[in-house]
Amino acid sequence: MYKLFLFLFIVFMVSPLLAQENYLFEAKISNLPNTKVYLFNFEGDKNLLLDSASTDLAGSFKLSLKANWQPGIYKIEIGIGSQTQRPYSFNFIFNGENIKLSTKMPDLVESMQIITSDENELYYSFNKYNTNTINQLSAIFQLKNVFTEDDSFYPVFKSRYALLLSQYQEYFDSIMIFQSNSYAFHYITANRFPVFSFSTPLTEVQTYILAHYFDYMDFIDTKLLRTDIFTSKAFSYIQMYRNQSLNKSAQEAEFNKAIDIVLTKASVNKKAQLQIIDYLVRGFEMVGMDAVLTHIANNYIKDIGCTDISAGKNLNAKLEGFTKMALGKTVPDFKMNCADKSVYSLYQSAAPYTLIIFWASWCPHCLVTLPEIKRVYDGLKNKSLEIVTISIDTSATEWRKAINDGDYLWKNCCDLKGWDGPEAINYYLSATPSIFLVDRQKKIIAKPMSAEELLLKLNELGIQ
Repeated sequence: MYKLFLFLFIVFMVSPLLAQENYLFEAKISNLPNTKVYLFNFEGDKNLLLDSASTDLAGSFKLSLKANWQPGIYKIEIGIGSQTQRPYSFNFIFNGENIKLSTKMPDLVESMQIITSDENELYYSFNKYNTNTINQLSAIFQLKNVFTEDDSFYPVFKSRYALLLSQYQEYFDSIMIFQSNSYAFHYITANRFPVFSFSTPLTEVQTYILAHYFDYMDFIDTKLLRTDIFTSKAFSYIQMYRNQSLNKSAQEAEFNKAIDIVLTKASVNKKAQLQIIDYLVRGFEMVGMDAVLTHIANNYIKDIGCTDISAGKNLNAKLEGFTKMALGKTVPDFKMNCADKSVYSLYQSAAPYTLIIFWASWCPHCLVTLPEIKRVYDGLKNKSLEIVTISIDTSATEWRKAINDGDYLWKNCCDLKGWDGPEAINYYLSATPSIFLVDRQKKIIAKPMSAEELLLKLNELGIQ
């Protein structure tokens, strides 16, 4: 009996002491009554929805932050606006503490007041200080374009620049001494800007920044995986290689140089490298820079292949598609039933050029692009171009309605299998519309993103 009593005492008295308690997030957003708000975490630039709440008439709401959630950057997103508008949001750090704050619409970040949270007091004070200091340093440095060393005002702003530079260094020294145990310390250190002395020639500033941009970025720091710092810094660095005077091919070559530098530095942390590669692939795919995508695929598939992360496996397959569907590659054959009840076989077509368009009736971009391509096609006097569309619709009714509404008289094919159809799989389809222009040998000679790009290529080929 004594042993049973002792067991029950341990279960009912000691166990609650061992249980983890959740933390409370309290916020008041003025000018936001009765509105849904959403809580997300960060994994690179991607966000996972964790919870939601609704504000009351005063704009106040509460959320529970789970004790087992990893420390990192989290986001509150306001559930207003349309799909074409970027939603209002603000970020915060969660590192095992209660958080209380207030702000107001629409200037959520600028109006932020941290009431309770050491981490977020440091996080927001740094963001404000860092932005203001870098802006001041940049503005003062640019005065070198206006004044010469002989000007009486020159020593004044030179001295001001030196003071700001010294204070900037002291700020980070203080953070290192007093805040190194905080989560914000990791974020702040990674965001440190590579400032330069006033004596740096104007012509060498860009070179200096590129050479020192990642001096304070610790790619091995796994805590940064739960922020967007790796992807945002990679993007900012690569953008410094943009040159509007370059044509597309030359610009892609410059971006490839930047990508190699970034991914080489990130290679010490495969998860960080994966976040960056995934982000870059989505971005460059969106702007149709195939040479960049092929470069990433040819040089970094082996790095992704070494990881057991499911996201890495999916990205690996996607990159394999870029190599197999790159310019100069021969596209796979297909034989499909068409809307006019004929059967179309790509390899049996003798057309000098064939435009293959993957689309869907539910795809808004497709419903804009296809009519524009139709206008280009209808305006051609030289009919050496054949067009065949492959819909990934699963509804015959919706597919046929879209064809009739658009008055598309070219070959319209569909197997009603959606993304699982053999053509979608064999062409490594990941988005609609996807367009391939092939020659008589069925080699890809262009992958136009729009009717305008198609027209330019057709003019180049003498098809008018």
